[in-house]
Amino acid sequence: MGAAKRERCLPRTQTDILQHLFASLTGPIAASNIIWLRGPAGCGKSTILNTLADYFHRLRRQGAFLFWDRNNADSGEPHRVIHTLAYNLARFHPSFAHELASQINNWPHITASLDSQFQYLLLEPLVALLQTHHFGPIVIVLDALDEYGESESRRQLLNTLFNGLAKLPKFVRVLIASRDEPDIHAALSPCHA
Repeated sequence: MGAAKRERCLPRTQTDILQHLFASLTGPIAASNIIWLRGPAGCGKSTILNTLADYFHRLRRQGAFLFWDRNNADSGEPHRVIHTLAYNLARFHPSFAHELASQINNWPHITASLDSQFQYLLLEPLVALLQTHHFGPIVIVLDALDEYGESESRRQLLNTLFNGLAKLPKFVRVLIASRDEPDIHAALSPCHA
């Protein structure tokens, strides 16, 4: 994922939405740890998310940054999303990497279901970290979710992600951008910004 090549907001542009999203992601615990930024194609969602992802990276608060491209067939497998999130979080913090390695050693065949992969590769290592570390917010950015396959292929990923993301410790904040597709709207409508 060539995140370095993705466009960011020009200086002194989109300041209101950037400040609002930053405050929502770093402020006191809200009712939901998920924020959904939605809008039509070309309205600047990806540019805003790229800007925020870069900022959180410089603050050492970006746990993961995933984005999809409709033209990239490799990004269309649900297990790859979970594995990539786990990999990014392991690179983000050595303690998560240690907890993840323990999970893999305890459950070497974590390939059964997407829900199991989410639980053992993401949820349980993050919950274990909460018991030993005090973290400020860690931000996960998921951009262009609507470009992940077709609505039928997205269904399994949406079900797993949005049931699982809501269970993550509240220090994990998730920012998602997509078009307002019916299947994504059904999964995320309580979370829009």
